[in-house]
Amino acid sequence: MTTQRRSDEYRAWAKEYRRTHKEQIRKKNAEWRRRNPERYLQHGKLYRQRHPEKVRQVNRAYYAKTKEKQREYGRVSHLRRKYGLSSKQVEVIWKNQNEVCALCLRPITGKKLVDHCHKTGKFRGLVHRKCNAILGMADDDLQILERAIVYLKDFAIRLEESRRIE
Repeated sequence: MTTQRRSDEYRAWAKEYRRTHKEQIRKKNAEWRRRNPERYLQHGKLYRQRHPEKVRQVNRAYYAKTKEKQREYGRVSHLRRKYGLSSKQVEVIWKNQNEVCALCLRPITGKKLVDHCHKTGKFRGLVHRKCNAILGMADDDLQILERAIVYLKDFAIRLEESRRIE
């Protein structure tokens, strides 16, 4: 019997053995990893160093398959960590806001952003991206926002006067 034929037979036998003893092998491997955590981590590190392209390829495929789930988990985790809010609490707040922006009271068609006080970190409401930017650009400073209102009103008055003159 040739060496090639023996190795092919062995591969077929090993494949069948792994298929029929899958659970037993899984438990044995898990026990080995539990008893040898340093060697297990070292093996993983060594594998990643030797096969960076293969690891990158597997990671990309996994990310592509789970992208939306990961984004949602990241968003929920951020809300919980930064504001102490669950996704259910955010939905209740959204319903209590009548499903409109807390600042301009228009429906939010895109992404709902969490508005918060930059001094205290406390949640204030759900707003549009533009409304959130207005508050952020003004550094939540009431004087700046009041001056902006006066500025816009003055312009509207001047515009009206120029129309009357024409």
